[in-house]
Amino acid sequence: MKKLKKIILNILLIVFLITFIYSTYKLIIWYKENKKTKKTVEEIKTIVNIEEKEDETIEIDFNELLKKNSEVVGWIKINNTNVNYPILQHKDNSYYLDHSFDNTYNGAGWIFMDYQNNPENLDFNTIIYGHNRKDGSMFGSLFKTLDGTWIKNEDNLIIKLTTLNNSYLFKIFSIYYIDTTDDYINPTYDEETLNRVINRSLFEFNAKVNLEDKILTLSTCYNDEKKLVIHAQKILEN
Repeated sequence: MKKLKKIILNILLIVFLITFIYSTYKLIIWYKENKKTKKTVEEIKTIVNIEEKEDETIEIDFNELLKKNSEVVGWIKINNTNVNYPILQHKDNSYYLDHSFDNTYNGAGWIFMDYQNNPENLDFNTIIYGHNRKDGSMFGSLFKTLDGTWIKNEDNLIIKLTTLNNSYLFKIFSIYYIDTTDDYINPTYDEETLNRVINRSLFEFNAKVNLEDKILTLSTCYNDEKKLVIHAQKILEN
């Protein structure tokens, strides 16, 4: 009996050590990825001049960014969040889940546009993805949108999007989290789908959105099983 107890304790100890080593390894990797992502963001800021115009849209000179990564298709900025990044687009929706702006492997990924979308002439629904990073990078700070205080500031509801051709302002009309589904990530909607994403909102924005508008959808993880989704309506283009 004592021998059996000793065996069980040894097994539990081994399991604990393996778990501890693995967790420590993952934590080190996570820290290194965050550090590298932060360095990349800082380097981008040194080569890009962001000019806010009188109509509140942003103007970007993309030339230097395109030299670094030819898949740059735009820039996105949201007030009072950390979202202020170039947008990339690959031939699929998996590459930038684990590759950074400089195309090196990085679990933090990057902000990217759905491969189905046309960045030159936006579709009805333009979808942008990013990881929910615990340090607040990428789309990690979008959790602020669930704060009633945050949404009371009208300026926070404006999403600034600039592509290689045009500058846009979008205004948030729906915020929700939902079990993982793909019903909101199509470039086109029918009226039923549009009404569905409006009615899902956790907050009432009293926006009038129809199929003649253009909308912007941001998608990130809420947790392991749910997505946090934000929809915004185009209110200005130039």
